Amino acid sequence: MKLFYRILQSCFVILIILLITENLQSQVNPRTQNSKDFAVMVHASITENPPAITLHWVPSIDAQQYVVSRKLKDQAQWLDLATLDSNTSEYTDNTVQIGQAYEYQVRGICQMYVKISDTQNGYMPYQSFGYVYAGIKANPPQFGTVLLIVEENLASDIGDKIIRLEQDLANEGWKTVRRYAPRTEQFDGAAVKAVKNIITQEYNKDPNNLTTVLLLGRIAVPYSGDFSQATTYPPDGHVPDHNGAWPSDLYYGLLNENFWTDISVNNTGGSRAENKNIPGDGKFDQTSYSYDNVNLRVGRIDLYNLPAFFDSKTNKGTELDLISRYLDKNHNYRTGQVPYVNKGLIFDGFSTMQEAFASSGWRNFGAFFTADSVKTADWIRVPDTTVTNLWSYACAGGWYEGCGGGTTANYASNNIKTIFTLMFGSYFGDWDHSDAFLRAPLASKQSALTCGWSGRPHWYLHHMGLGEPIGYSLLVTQNNSNTYIPNLYYNTQYGGWFIYAVGMRNIHIALMGDPTLRMNYELIPPVTNVTLNQTEKRKLEISWDAPANQTGLSYYVYRANEVLAGENIISKYTQLNKEPLTATTFVDSTINNGKLYYKVVPAKLKATIGSGSYYCPGAATEKTFTVTSVDEIPELSFDISVTPNPAESHSIIDLTLRRTSIVSLTICDLMGNTIRNIRNEYLSAGNHKFNWDLTDDSGNKVMSGIYFVKVATENNYKLEKIVVTK
Repeated sequence: MKLFYRILQSCFVILIILLITENLQSQVNPRTQNSKDFAVMVHASITENPPAITLHWVPSIDAQQYVVSRKLKDQAQWLDLATLDSNTSEYTDNTVQIGQAYEYQVRGICQMYVKISDTQNGYMPYQSFGYVYAGIKANPPQFGTVLLIVEENLASDIGDKIIRLEQDLANEGWKTVRRYAPRTEQFDGAAVKAVKNIITQEYNKDPNNLTTVLLLGRIAVPYSGDFSQATTYPPDGHVPDHNGAWPSDLYYGLLNENFWTDISVNNTGGSRAENKNIPGDGKFDQTSYSYDNVNLRVGRIDLYNLPAFFDSKTNKGTELDLISRYLDKNHNYRTGQVPYVNKGLIFDGFSTMQEAFASSGWRNFGAFFTADSVKTADWIRVPDTTVTNLWSYACAGGWYEGCGGGTTANYASNNIKTIFTLMFGSYFGDWDHSDAFLRAPLASKQSALTCGWSGRPHWYLHHMGLGEPIGYSLLVTQNNSNTYIPNLYYNTQYGGWFIYAVGMRNIHIALMGDPTLRMNYELIPPVTNVTLNQTEKRKLEISWDAPANQTGLSYYVYRANEVLAGENIISKYTQLNKEPLTATTFVDSTINNGKLYYKVVPAKLKATIGSGSYYCPGAATEKTFTVTSVDEIPELSFDISVTPNPAESHSIIDLTLRRTSIVSLTICDLMGNTIRNIRNEYLSAGNHKFNWDLTDDSGNKVMSGIYFVKVATENNYKLEKIVVTK
């Protein structure tokens, strides 16, 4: 496996040369690095009174210091909280609020004593990273709408199981839209475009709430890319036989159709016909997407062309059998019928490689379960059949049907008991192949439901600790440049510290399996008899009946406004109650004219192992109300100032609300385009301050020029000009 690109080869050669060297006799125990060295296995615990989140990790023998940083989920930049000495193994953050979730980064600044040559040892500087998402009674995650695109043949074959899946999703708070697409076994550019057209149609109907696309069956596979040794190396480093285009479900999620072209790439070096990419063949030119973001979370349940699972003696294991079995496994897991342990398993066939591929497993699983619950195991070839582990990772030198840690045939024959999987190795990141190893876990007999090719790039899954679905983590990984970092090495020729990793923002990043799946489930039935009653001009009372035979429930009320009258396009649902409700009534005092869309969601407090606690949502009950009696031009309900102005490094937005309101705070350019979303939430009356670091939503510094701070409430908005200088 050609694991190094030219630039990385040269970087590491220079890195070794620049090590602080010393005579071999000065120390006798140099060591070889391991993937685990680059993962700070951090998890969180909480206290409520006073509110505090404490981070815990196992100190590294190489550590010189630890730096703890924090941010909110929708922020791009980290704020350093503390720099700690090498023996520190925990840090308590006392500046937290109950109900709010926080992301933490713990960065180890290290040096490892290594062997350089037969006569010299030296210290190799490096940095390790860990991430955790934690909160105290954090608000429930909002899932939005999932578009289920079903291979049209399946509707009659397993229609009952598709309906059951939709009901499971509704029970968890999802809204589901179903569409059909034709079965497409071989590459067909026109069929790919037709599927994208379905997605675009549904997105345009509800652009603020459609978050997820689930492809069920043999839906057309997009291809894109110009991978080669002359441009960007293939993600697995194999040239020329893996040059050209790779499968790219990411095309379905990156909605800007102007981004995608099929006019310039002429790359026929790949050994598979599907990899060959020429102008006008329906395969796209793009290899990466530096300036665009993926919009939708796309997952695929595609069990076509997996002959290893077919038993000719019983005629079982057909594609339809495998999809049917997957839907049964899916239902059983999300309804609590699959006993499992909160542990992670790791097989690392690349333990000494500088990119530390398996650190993806150590880093994520440690945040979920604590370091003591993550172990090494040969879990594909020699599975433990007595227990189901929630997460498993494997990496080794690979081929299309397997790697040094296991094969598709192992998945077909062994009782491999795990739920979520990550794997990495050569070739099988290109998953549209007979007996494709990356799709094999989904077809297995036991419990596996998802798989991602994690290592190029690394995946970041810590948000799942507080109830986000795996599709959210997919989107974070796809849109990540350097917000989340797997490692740092030191090299003066390349400006000091550099990330030793590749594959970020490349078109191959994909999820095999259902993107709506989560780690923590509570089966909570919906409220009933929701009634809406306008009591005053600006007040509307929402009341409901609690679900029968349930205890310990709280409630959340959400509202969306009609954006375009008569078009049924609504805003994103916004949480109205800042704290969980225990009563079965709520008064919305911020209503405006037009059609209002309400959701009442029951929730139950869920304690986690490594992320604190959050309210796990149940099924939503929806109701609409049309208001016509509110004054059309209300007085401005807030004051705003921006300082400093002009701004060179940052600007403070000072907002004073005269009454509690739903507030949208954004930064716009001169053309009116939103470049940065600061806040979109329910804020109490009074003064609020927000720091804008002069970056856009992708974390890039904006250019010098004129911008506008836009504040919008339910009833009015105001623009405040700000000048950015450099």
